[in-house]
Amino acid sequence: MKNKQPFIFSIILFLLLLVKTPMKARSLHRPPDPLSPYITTRWDGDKTIYTHRNFCYEEYPIFRVFDRNYFNKHKLPNFITYDENKLVDTQILNKTSYRNTSKEKTV
Repeated sequence: MKNKQPFIFSIILFLLLLVKTPMKARSLHRPPDPLSPYITTRWDGDKTIYTHRNFCYEEYPIFRVFDRNYFNKHKLPNFITYDENKLVDTQILNKTSYRNTSKEKTV
């Protein structure tokens, strides 16, 4: 009985590996689809171009749905309240934010 346990365990492990194998990512040698949508961006004043391809990119949700007036109306206020009556200026938070770099332009 004890001799069969490792054998059964190895068969179960082998079957689990077979099930997992087809779920791997696509081959690196497969050429990219030239018809897949992509976005190309760069920073102002920088010559480095970044391109990202994804089949989920669609023109309507990315470029047509965004409403700048709605966005500006619902963005964070200039001062944030904490500890009941204490205020902090959001400009101070922007200066200390790790996302704020010298290349970014604030709108």
